[in-house]
Amino acid sequence: MTVSTPSLVRPFLDAAPAPVRAALEAIPDLDRRLWTIVAEGRAAWPELGVDAVDVVAFMARQVTSELADAALDGLRPADLYLAAGCAKQMPQAIAAFDRDYMREVDIALARMRIGPPRLADVKQLVRQRLFVGGGTAGAPTSPGKIAEYGGRGDLRRWVRSVAVRTCLNDLRKGKREILVDDAQLIAQHAIAA
Repeated sequence: MTVSTPSLVRPFLDAAPAPVRAALEAIPDLDRRLWTIVAEGRAAWPELGVDAVDVVAFMARQVTSELADAALDGLRPADLYLAAGCAKQMPQAIAAFDRDYMREVDIALARMRIGPPRLADVKQLVRQRLFVGGGTAGAPTSPGKIAEYGGRGDLRRWVRSVAVRTCLNDLRKGKREILVDDAQLIAQHAIAA
């Protein structure tokens, strides 16, 4: 008795950007390559159980022409698998991410010399940026930043980059708020005098 697996080609191509679909269709043995990527991700994260179609659709949305021309070589299946689970808001995937990857935020912020009082706030902002999309609570209009991870580079480095950008944006925002507050105080002082 032979057990057949459903093809992942159609969901993959349907989710890929239109300009790269022809190059992707030309990849020899595409279905086998997709199943291999999924299998490697499952081997790395056996407790997650991310649906194979969700993994390939997640991966396809980030495919560039260079990656298509390289026949998907250079992808990081374990990182893609975890990121796909996080993008689907799977609690066990987000818990695994928190356990294994949030340390990267600590490393990035330590290099920026962000002290303990602000560290917790910035970490929460990073987490929010990664996993909560735009829009209102309960009705996001876009996925979190994790949905932009393309799988070509190390997820740990990518997380550090997100942390640094988030911190810099927060610092700039804080500086603008302080400047506005100072201007208001000066104006109030001038009126009172």
